[in-house]
Amino acid sequence: MASALTVVKPKAFKLKLRDSHCVRRVKCDESKPTCKKCLVLGRNCGGYAYRGGFGAPLSLCRPAQTFSPPDIQCNQQEIWMFEFLCKYAVQQVAGAFDVSFWKVDFLRATQSSPALWHASLALAAVTARMQILSTSTNTSPCNYTGQAQKYYTFALSHYNKSIQCLVPITQRCLTSGLTYRDQETLLLANILFIGICCTQDDLDQAMHHAHNNSKLFNSWKFWQHVHDSSASSPSSRGLMNADSLLTLMNFFDYQLVNSLESKNLPMWSIKRDMISCSATPFQSIVEAYFEFQSLLTGLLEIIGNTWTQADTLQGPLLSKAAVYVIELGVWQSKYKSFRRSLTAAQIQANAEGIAVLSLMYTVVEGSVGINPSGSQMAYDDRNHLFRRLADQGEELYQQLVPRVHRLAAKTALVFSPSLSVVGLFFFAGIKCRDAATRRRFIRLLEEWPRREGLWNNRNLARLCQFIVFTEEHPGHLMLQSGSRWIGPYECQCVPGALICDNHRVCHMETSLGADGQVLVTLRTVGDSKMGLPGNTETVAALGRFCRQVSDGMMTCRPLST
Repeated sequence: MASALTVVKPKAFKLKLRDSHCVRRVKCDESKPTCKKCLVLGRNCGGYAYRGGFGAPLSLCRPAQTFSPPDIQCNQQEIWMFEFLCKYAVQQVAGAFDVSFWKVDFLRATQSSPALWHASLALAAVTARMQILSTSTNTSPCNYTGQAQKYYTFALSHYNKSIQCLVPITQRCLTSGLTYRDQETLLLANILFIGICCTQDDLDQAMHHAHNNSKLFNSWKFWQHVHDSSASSPSSRGLMNADSLLTLMNFFDYQLVNSLESKNLPMWSIKRDMISCSATPFQSIVEAYFEFQSLLTGLLEIIGNTWTQADTLQGPLLSKAAVYVIELGVWQSKYKSFRRSLTAAQIQANAEGIAVLSLMYTVVEGSVGINPSGSQMAYDDRNHLFRRLADQGEELYQQLVPRVHRLAAKTALVFSPSLSVVGLFFFAGIKCRDAATRRRFIRLLEEWPRREGLWNNRNLARLCQFIVFTEEHPGHLMLQSGSRWIGPYECQCVPGALICDNHRVCHMETSLGADGQVLVTLRTVGDSKMGLPGNTETVAALGRFCRQVSDGMMTCRPLST
């Protein structure tokens, strides 16, 4: 029986032509949400053809160049001064290390903080004024004086504006507390104030700013931000590199050792945990500089504070100093490995930084094993290291002078908060008792082209000459008999050949007098034994000792460029 077959008729294919119903239709809810015809008539909306026109062509708009924070409208003079800061002043301030901090982080911070903006303009203005005064001649003093006075007025105006911008930040400290950015703004503004005062040779105000900055740094325990490397740490949201700011603070605390009255010496490095050398190898000369500055500052502050502590506390302090010496030895091993890994091009690019670190470690090497409160005769065994330091310093001078004088006048002292080589020359000049070698250090102090720290290089040279005169002429206030000086304590000096231990200067202390004069007090080993106050002079009066000391400098090798 045949089954019934079902025949299915195939569907016819439809060919869509390009007619009106294929045109793109725009629904009412796309551009006509108020149309209600479909609802009124009760049918599906077929839409309507889109007949929109073409928009205007896009134009490329370049934003206007800004020189100041958003809330500040700067004039042409301020723009010129900021350009001078970027092109010249920052290069002078940067020094041998961490140039990117001053050329990138610092300039970026001036664009977001009005206080730093005004302080940076003040620093640029006093730098320009210093260069004008150093190039002035007797033939046209009026023009130079008038221009210098304009720069001084400009700097004073922005210095005061910067302080006014800092007042609301300090007031927040009493109410809601300071943020990390507030702290770094206050610290860096104080550093700029120090530079402004140092450039004008106002040591009184510079020391006050440095000491206040150290107190703030200590009270905030700012160094803890550097050790916290997590993404949520406050330093990760800061304007500047926390390591760079910490190193700057270490530098000025290092400058404060023996620069204020003993009771005001900074103690934060003694109160906090010991600084240790990291286990990771150095990746750059800046990393080596960061570690060395921290270790050196901790060591020198401990040594400086041994004078102010009771005998029961000197032992623990010296034990801490011994630990720092060991850590510096570890640092030297890492640094030697880093030096061997550098190519010839990298050595050439970092020549000044390598030379400075070599100078610094030479001084540390010469001071190892010497008790700061012990006999000064121990330094006589380090004369070969002092001579090597003088050779290295003169070689660095030949490299540095042409580059610095391209940016500034030859007689101008450029301020730089970089690792202080000048402090090394001063230390070596007072600890080395070889007459010819210590006069080489005095010559370096007089002619060094960069002011690295609080003290003017020329004043340091005068102070060094005062110390040399005190030691080489121990009887200038006493009676002289033959080849021996008769004093209140036993003396074994041989004029021109030997300075006995009793007449060697073992402690120097500076303080500020009521009239703003800087007072320098020198105490010899004999003064300490007899309980005598020592010899006190003002820095301004030290010039009368220079001629007799300079007579012996005629045989020194000139520092010709």
